[in-house]
Amino acid sequence: QKALTRMPTNIEFWDSYGWALFKRGEVEKGINILEIAIQREGAHPEVYEHLGDAYASVGRQREAIYMWKRALFYKDIGLGVKDVEKIESKITESSLR
Repeated sequence: QKALTRMPTNIEFWDSYGWALFKRGEVEKGINILEIAIQREGAHPEVYEHLGDAYASVGRQREAIYMWKRALFYKDIGLGVKDVEKIESKITESSLR
């Protein structure tokens, strides 16, 4: 939170804060922060993946799949092969539900 007050345009700070909230069990707060990160210019594919994971955790499968597909769309700016495979697997698993 302190970092965001100093550098409110830093996408990585928004992502880290939202992801930390999510991992601590504050899922809705985490989702809200990750949604803000997505709305900011220059969102990284990892932010889309994190928001997809958060959506999936609360049963929002369609939105999760959409976010994971967005992450893959931007894969050239920061995803490795293992990341791509992991996201593709999440999409396949969620589509089967």
